Amino acid sequence: MRLLVGAFFILHGVTKFQHMDGIIAFFGTLGFAPYLAYATAVVEVGGGAFIILGLFTKKASFVLSVLLLVIIFKVRVPAGGLKSAELEIMYLASTLGLMLIGGGRYALSGKKCGCCNTCASGVCGCSNGTCTGCGCSPTGEKMPQEKSM
Repeated sequence: MRLLVGAFFILHGVTKFQHMDGIIAFFGTLGFAPYLAYATAVVEVGGGAFIILGLFTKKASFVLSVLLLVIIFKVRVPAGGLKSAELEIMYLASTLGLMLIGGGRYALSGKKCGCCNTCASGVCGCSNGTCTGCGCSPTGEKMPQEKSM
């Protein structure tokens, strides 16, 4: 999911850079300053790259979600209602999902699990402050009451 979502954002951002004069003019019709066209392209390319790499996935997904909300409610809905925003709503669902789950097991962030920084079991979750995958505390220390796996 990360690879597809990130790739599509990069594609949209690069396209904006390639047609920046038209994008700036369009942003002007919405009442946005020209620098926001550049900022949007940078956010799309940078956010997409971070998501693909699994670096700052939750933060990048949050920023892209905010961008999508602006697109949905400032551009798409006024132009044709919710039906015209279907694609952006699907992107929003994807970025919100990534915000909840993070980069996952193969992210470059180095965080292997939602509970600690060490679990790579793929079967993790927190129970009473202990990772159920590796038995570590959120700081990565092995909890004495847990049996070794």
